[in-house]
Amino acid sequence: PNKMWIVSRDSVGMPWSDPVQMTDFGCGEPEWAPDGESLLCFGSEVDWVRVSLSGEILQRYESLSGLRDFGRPRYSPDGARLYFRAIDEDDWDGLWWMPADGGEPSRVVAFDDPSMAVFIRSLSVGPEHLYFTIDETEGDIRVVELDW
Repeated sequence: PNKMWIVSRDSVGMPWSDPVQMTDFGCGEPEWAPDGESLLCFGSEVDWVRVSLSGEILQRYESLSGLRDFGRPRYSPDGARLYFRAIDEDDWDGLWWMPADGGEPSRVVAFDDPSMAVFIRSLSVGPEHLYFTIDETEGDIRVVELDW
């Protein structure tokens, strides 16, 4: 698993500092907080964890109300909310938000068309809107060119 390290420098063109280890656990798909003071680890060997620049665990996000199959969380521009994809206990798929300091998640977008398999390739959070792409599978025909 990927452990997180940080390097810094005072300005462009200046030498980089020696690497400093931030986590001693896997931190996959990290998401920086908008203020640059912490990092949210997701997809690691632990639950979601917010870590300070010095490696101190600031917060753990555990057992999010029966949700599963999470997508990578994204901060709102002001850092107050986390947005993510998940499936609830009734197998309803959607996009959810929760306060960045913890709390109950709320669904903001429901993918409730059973005829459509939703594959979200990206999620971006703007000040007023969520932006995401949806792939829709329209058939199972594949074209392959073979050299004989």
